[in-house]
Amino acid sequence: MALTLKQAEDYLTAKISGITVMDISVEYPDYKEVLYVEGEKDYYLFFTNEDTYRFSDGQKNLKLVNDQNADHILSEEEFLEQAAKIILSEE
Repeated sequence: MALTLKQAEDYLTAKISGITVMDISVEYPDYKEVLYVEGEKDYYLFFTNEDTYRFSDGQKNLKLVNDQNADHILSEEEFLEQAAKIILSEE
């Protein structure tokens, strides 16, 4: 099952206080869906049509990709958990 924007938004806002999560997919037509995470720092979650998830900081520096390790492709839950840990460690 592919991760939905609502699931990602609910997970992040439940784990991290003081953030706002917005759907900005219309600004990125090359991606299926895009979430903007606003807190002390800014982050983006990019969802592709191939069920690949990318997490970057506000300058679009890639922080995490769910398939960056071919031996262990991160599940949706693992991906969001790691993204939340990155945000918490940098906030």
